[in-house]
Amino acid sequence: MNPTRLLFLLAFLTFACGSLHAADDDAEIRRAVNAMMDDYTNFFMTGRADLIADRIYFAPFVTIPGEGPSAWMTKEQIRENLAKTFEALAADGYARSQWDKLTITVLSPAAVIVSGTYSRYRKDGSKIGTLAATYTVAKTKDGWRIVTLSRHAPAKTLDGN
Repeated sequence: MNPTRLLFLLAFLTFACGSLHAADDDAEIRRAVNAMMDDYTNFFMTGRADLIADRIYFAPFVTIPGEGPSAWMTKEQIRENLAKTFEALAADGYARSQWDKLTITVLSPAAVIVSGTYSRYRKDGSKIGTLAATYTVAKTKDGWRIVTLSRHAPAKTLDGN
């Protein structure tokens, strides 16, 4: 094989293998973040503010509801604010949540955007509503953590493209 063709082949293989490696990395990151979101959903449905504060949310945590951002600076503030959320949901008969659509977009080895719609249901099976949120998730020394949560209309979810 002539040297020019060999050099071209080596360059092509290096590029192709690098691309496959990056795709493998993204797939592994998506799996890890999806597992964290499963834990989040389970902790949320069981009212475990302590576990969400310790294992899911990063402190400081920023939530951006319709009225504007709010920073929860410590794990204690996260627990307190989630406890209020769980009290309000319990008063409405909340039983469970279910993801209707969840898109995980890897931005870098340390940053991911998660966007989706979910439905909340009461103990009697009736639907509370369909909601949507987009999360900024970051790789920390303790694993993947949600840094921001922005609630929005279901039609505004990101599709990962």
